[in-house]
Amino acid sequence: MTRKALLVTEDSNLRQFVEISAMTLTKLNCQVELISSFAFNECIKISGESNLDLILLDLGLSSFSAIDYIEKIRKSGNSKDKKIIAFSDEINNTDKNRIFSSGCDSIMSKDEIKLTINNLLQY
Repeated sequence: MTRKALLVTEDSNLRQFVEISAMTLTKLNCQVELISSFAFNECIKISGESNLDLILLDLGLSSFSAIDYIEKIRKSGNSKDKKIIAFSDEINNTDKNRIFSSGCDSIMSKDEIKLTINNLLQY
């Protein structure tokens, strides 16, 4: 069974790190399909795909509001139950409350994402 994940980030270094992790897992016989984008309409469309398992969302996007994106996909019938893991370099408690209230499942730092990406993509 192939796990399908959407990575929404403008950080090219992090994107490359996650792509390499996904390819490595696939070579180790854990099939992972990773889609990467930071275009709002494309992300909304991909989020609605029935076989998408996970959304990894950078809170530091300059192209659109991550919270607006979470709220929009949580209202959508096809994507309201997707796992959303948000990440950022800096998150304060006020932001955490708004992010969780919007429908996010978990919040991590970028360093935590790097440490846990293999597990996130596998399970």
